[in-house]
Formats: sequence, C-alpha cells, structure tokens
Amino acid sequence: RPSSDASVPTRAANQGGRTTTGIATTRVSQGQATMSKIFGALMEPFHRVVGSWYRKQVQKELVKYGLRYDDLLDPKMNLDVKEALNRLPQREVDLRNQRIKRAIDISQKHTELPDELKKLQTPFNFYLKPMVEKIEAENAERAELGTGKPYDRQIP
Repeated sequence: RPSSDASVPTRAANQGGRTTTGIATTRVSQGQATMSKIFGALMEPFHRVVGSWYRKQVQKELVKYGLRYDDLLDPKMNLDVKEALNRLPQREVDLRNQRIKRAIDISQKHTELPDELKKLQTPFNFYLKPMVEKIEAENAERAELGTGKPYDRQIP
C-alpha cells in the first residue's frame, strides 16, 4: 500500500518477519543483534559451568583409557589431521598408536588403567593440535593465493 509521506519507506515484502527494504531490514537486524548479545550475556555463566563440567567428564573418560584428546582425531575424516600425522616425529606417532591399541585392549576387557598409571595421564597435553593449526593456516594462505592443497588429490 502506498505511503502518504514520501520520507517514510514502505515495506516491499515480508519474508518470515523480515522486511526486504533497507531501513526496516536494518532495524530488524539491529534488534536481533541486540537480543543475541543480551541472550549471550545471560547464558555465558551457564556455558562456563557446563563447559567446565563437560571438560572434567571428557578428562575422566580419557584418563580411564589412557588417551589424549588428540588421539581421538581421525586422519580418515580430515586430511589436515592426516598431513599433521605425516609431519610429526615418528616417536610421537608410535606413542599415539600405542595409546590407541592400549585403549582398545582395555575397552575389550571391560577394565580400566591401574590407578598409578591414571595419575600419570595428561589428556589435554596437545601434541597434534598445533600442527593441525599450522596446516590450516597454510591452507588459508593457499586459498588466498588461489592454489590448492598439495595432498588433496582426487581420482578422476
């Protein structure tokens, strides 16, 4: 419907509560951003508590089997993890394989590590994450330059 005042914008279309004209869309998106900030501020203490509880639960399970968090990363699902494993020293890769084999063995036997070995575990001592982050940074740089990953080959 046409407006009688030329300075007041009209709604061109209404799609799911959002208008598609410039001024009205800006008002709606600013309102959503404000509500998002308020909701985030209200939920932040809850996320902090739940996050620390979840981290303790993950640590408890990893210690039970003698694993580190990076041992859970699958090289078949992420080529960056595969490349990071290729770049790691062989000793680190061997230790990772030993931890995974021990965890499978413990799981099959329905047991846990002895208490003296549990005390020695460091599940959040990251050995693979820095290398994966480095590879992701290299990939981002390659994307900016317009080149592809050297290890991302596909069968034609």
